[in-house]
Amino acid sequence: MQHHLALINLFSLATPMSQLEEALRALPDSPLTLLRIQKEKLKEVEALLGEFRSATIKDAIEEIRRHITFLDRHRGRADLVLASIEYSRSQEFETVFLIGVDRVFGQRLYVSVSRVKQRLFLVGEEDAFATNRVLAEVPRNLYTRTQAAEALSQRL
Repeated sequence: MQHHLALINLFSLATPMSQLEEALRALPDSPLTLLRIQKEKLKEVEALLGEFRSATIKDAIEEIRRHITFLDRHRGRADLVLASIEYSRSQEFETVFLIGVDRVFGQRLYVSVSRVKQRLFLVGEEDAFATNRVLAEVPRNLYTRTQAAEALSQRL
């Protein structure tokens, strides 16, 4: 673990996560190497890394901090479950908020929307609903489009 930390400390906060990932993958005992035997867990980690590849180390840390803060604030609440798409497989929820729908395609999109029992909220960039083949086929009478208050105030 010490040589992992030493390697990480060679990079600045402005370094792209892809460079850090590449350096960590080169280590023979990297967490990614060790996860090869845990295929499902490796898929989850790979998906997470894919989301951070274009970010800087600083951006990735800030995003992780936001999630940790959110989880800490809502710890112990049984009525709110925050989960990745992969984690939610084989589970059902009364209400599902799919955040970042503009970055979810194919099988992952199907898994996301098929977890809901009652209400589904798709949150993402507006063009995703026009450019995503699956979302574009949803009949208009089955959903209501809203815009974030911030986006509306910028247009006024």
